Amino acid sequence: MGLISGLFSAIAGFAAKIVSVAGPIVGNICQGIAKLLPNIVEKATEILKGIGKVLEGLGQILGVPPGDDLEEIGAKLTQEDTRPIREGESHKAYMEYLRSVELDKERFEKMSKEEKLNCLSAGVSLKSAEVGETLGDAKLLTPEFLMGIYKIGMTETQLKNYVDKLIENGVKPETFTRFLDEKEKCTELENEKIYKAIEEAEKIENPNISEFEVQEKIDEMSDKFQKKLD
Repeated sequence: MGLISGLFSAIAGFAAKIVSVAGPIVGNICQGIAKLLPNIVEKATEILKGIGKVLEGLGQILGVPPGDDLEEIGAKLTQEDTRPIREGESHKAYMEYLRSVELDKERFEKMSKEEKLNCLSAGVSLKSAEVGETLGDAKLLTPEFLMGIYKIGMTETQLKNYVDKLIENGVKPETFTRFLDEKEKCTELENEKIYKAIEEAEKIENPNISEFEVQEKIDEMSDKFQKKLD
């Protein structure tokens, strides 16, 4: 995945710059995502758009205004007339502000695909903070979790079910991703809580799911999560 690749360095450097505009939480999410992306602009763009689409759908379920072009939202963060997030201002409120900012279309259209990728990564990170905040914590949806839901292919409804049940069972998203990556790294209690959360989430759409089918689902998600993105 090219942890020290040029693509990673470019997005990470961009993320460091937007901290002063969008705040440290958004900057940290953006840097975290950069570490997980493949070193191909087109593939990285496809992944980020996929994550953004699920976040958009989940946000809509939660009452977050739909219709954001996350690439354009990120571009607005780079415009000179855009004010930075204020101390104590929520990410939801800041997103509302950004929606009212006029996009410099001429400048945007002249951007390279790498620059637009930077903008998209910032927009996805801000959307993640907004949706996470709506769920109770702007840092809730970690980069690893976001990449995981993309690999697994979760719909927004499935994601809502899983997040709700993980929270209800006292499981943080990062513990869930650690479980999918290598469950031996989790404690016995964590494994029990995660299994219960997955079972309850799956039963929302399939009330008659068996224990065997739940385990099959876990194995399937683990395989997809651990698969490297080319």
